[in-house]
Amino acid sequence: MYNKYIDELVKDTIYAHKKEKEGNLQKELLFEHMKLTYDYYLQMEKYKGLDKVVTKIINDLARANKVGDKSIQKVYELFKAAIYYHDIGKINPNFQRENMENDIKANEKGSTEHSLISARIYLDAFKRQIYEEQELGEYDKKETKFLEYIIYYFSYIISRHHSNLTDLSHYLTKLSIVELYDTYKIQYPESENNSSYTNGRMKQFMEVFQIDEILLYLLNELLYSCLVTSDFLSTCEFMTGEKILITRQKKENLFSDYETSELYQQIHQYEKKEINLNGMNQLRSDMFIEAEENMLSHLDKVIYYLEAPTGSGKTNMAINLSRILYNNHKEIKSINYIFPFNTLIDQTKETLAKYFKEYNDFIVINSCTPMVEESKEVLNYEMAYIKSEFRQFAIKLTSHVNLFDILFGTSKSGKYNLYDLVNSIIVLDEIQAYSNKIWREMITLLIKFASYLNIKIIIMSATLPKLNVLLKDNSEEEICSLMANRNHYFENSLFKDRVKLDFSLLNVENIQEALFKKIQEYKNKKVLVEFISKKSASAFYKLLKESHLENVYELTGDDNVYTREQIITLTKEDKPLLLVATQTIEAGVDIDMDIGFKDISYLDNEEQFLGRINRSSKKKDCVAYFFNLDNEDAIYKNDYRSEYTIKEEYIRKILQTKDFESYYKLIMEKIYTHTEKYTNNNIANLYEYCGSLNFKEMSNKLKLIDSNTIQIFLNDTITIHDEKIVGEEIWRQYKNIVFNNDISYARKQIELSKIKPKLNLFIYQIYKYKNSNTNYYDEEFGNIYYIQNGKEFMEDGKFNREKYISYTGGIFL
Repeated sequence: MYNKYIDELVKDTIYAHKKEKEGNLQKELLFEHMKLTYDYYLQMEKYKGLDKVVTKIINDLARANKVGDKSIQKVYELFKAAIYYHDIGKINPNFQRENMENDIKANEKGSTEHSLISARIYLDAFKRQIYEEQELGEYDKKETKFLEYIIYYFSYIISRHHSNLTDLSHYLTKLSIVELYDTYKIQYPESENNSSYTNGRMKQFMEVFQIDEILLYLLNELLYSCLVTSDFLSTCEFMTGEKILITRQKKENLFSDYETSELYQQIHQYEKKEINLNGMNQLRSDMFIEAEENMLSHLDKVIYYLEAPTGSGKTNMAINLSRILYNNHKEIKSINYIFPFNTLIDQTKETLAKYFKEYNDFIVINSCTPMVEESKEVLNYEMAYIKSEFRQFAIKLTSHVNLFDILFGTSKSGKYNLYDLVNSIIVLDEIQAYSNKIWREMITLLIKFASYLNIKIIIMSATLPKLNVLLKDNSEEEICSLMANRNHYFENSLFKDRVKLDFSLLNVENIQEALFKKIQEYKNKKVLVEFISKKSASAFYKLLKESHLENVYELTGDDNVYTREQIITLTKEDKPLLLVATQTIEAGVDIDMDIGFKDISYLDNEEQFLGRINRSSKKKDCVAYFFNLDNEDAIYKNDYRSEYTIKEEYIRKILQTKDFESYYKLIMEKIYTHTEKYTNNNIANLYEYCGSLNFKEMSNKLKLIDSNTIQIFLNDTITIHDEKIVGEEIWRQYKNIVFNNDISYARKQIELSKIKPKLNLFIYQIYKYKNSNTNYYDEEFGNIYYIQNGKEFMEDGKFNREKYISYTGGIFL
């Protein structure tokens, strides 16, 4: 791992960091920082078994090219050396003089750059080392060339350890012009100099060697994650003077409260025929038991499909399935529950809180949840921040967007937690919620990442696409369907017939008039009307209010969490109610209505909507009406499902019979055909991006949400639980925290996380508009546009978008 040419450059007068303590300047020697960073990596390696994981990736990259054991071992040494020597460029005299106040002679023309210089020194020194080892017979010429390319790739990762990942093309340009002082240049044989690194030459790597592009991408991502994490932790230790323990014992009794719960015990008493169950409870228990048995019989699989009807208890099944994997795999130390929407995160949090302790066993990671428990005093902000930022909890709840940022994003903060996904469980809920334009790329990468990082993935939904059919080899040996008897449940009358489907409104011309008239027939029922656009929902809600109908409510994505809670609570009362909503009501929201009306979109959305009607299967004469108002193509752009809606008779039949496999077969065939064509959607582009380490294009390709929006803060006064919350005051507190330089970075981040739930009460997302009054905001701060007279755009406690747009034209930057 070590390199004598670099070690000769490390002097006891070279520093890595400095800090003020009690009025005195303290400095950390570069050698001490290098050693401490490597020590933190060794902690991570031991805790997560990274040596086995990384070596397996390297082994499979190398074996196809007949690279021997010594070369494979050398690649892992180079991996660790990149972490150890990542800051060697701090020997730059300019960096020492300007950044470390080190009184040494500097080159006035040079910069204080250190990351790129670190990369160049690493590249030069290890190239020379492998040439010398080749001369000694350690490797043949092909193996040496293989190692040379690996050194080059790892040097790029070093160059980015203080910034986000981009792509190699910019690195090549920078590498060729980086200034190196004669005192630390590594000399080469005349025929081997770094000016020979060109884009063309790097492409030869793919041509000369048989390279698994995704494994190459994964190896470098993992190096980046390990490097920036260990570097961050070692720097924190110097700055705070405290050791940071990132390893934690696996909680052997993590599920003890769950296993002794009434629900779990009841299901297993039923399994042993000690008690009788009937109706919905029996069906849910049967599904629970079948999923459990199939999991126990297939513990070696990589991906598990949990396909179960809406209202069948998938959350409870997911907890149990996670328990089985966690208890049967000693190496697995953490569980990640991943959801498309914060509403689902909040709902699952409530369920988990029955069996696990928040901020002890589990943590919620999103913009709506504080990093620490608000009821407790924070005694050590640095340690509390690290525990949250590095997710040092057995169970984590977060979003698909957050997960994809970790796996495929370019941000340094996102990549902190890639290494932590090694030896873990991921429960992916409602994966079909995102554009199927990237389904093939998603499953290609997920199955590869899971296989090599030892991640067990449970994908669950009532409308679950079997994504592995998009793979050329199908990968069925790595997949397990936990509901082998799925038709037995989906076709059961308690699920299949709990709601009557009515398509009579699909061809009505004046749909608002027809809806209004039809709704009058159900004045004594709990009625849900769903639109696929906020504009249409608001217009219909306004019409109902102007007609003086009683108990009318509206729920859209603009409503804050407290308004949402109030309305959902009202739906649980045994009283008539009329709720107008957008699709925010669909996936997983725990409401149980009598009658439903829905503007059509995609088949899986229609099924999710049906799960909000007669959810308990205890009611009679429950009906769901479908109508066609807004153009779904304009709202859900670039989605193959737009060709297969319930406008067609055969798609209606699929919805009625719950034969979603037939539906997804149509979609999958369309996806596969399009990703084989010579267009930007061709699956070959994925391999091209991975092989060329084009992290930027990979991130763009796998981006789940690509909205052209900005955030506005509408000043108003909101009353919640008899507490008046003044927007102007919250805005002032937010800015004060950001501008407060008397507190540490860790404390600032924690304080910001604590105020964000209240900040979010006044923040709305709007699209950018070209024709706009560009001056219509009072202040811009932190990419949020503050509007003092925000109350002018609020009506009955709701954001009036139409009024705002007509008045301002939006904000266009």
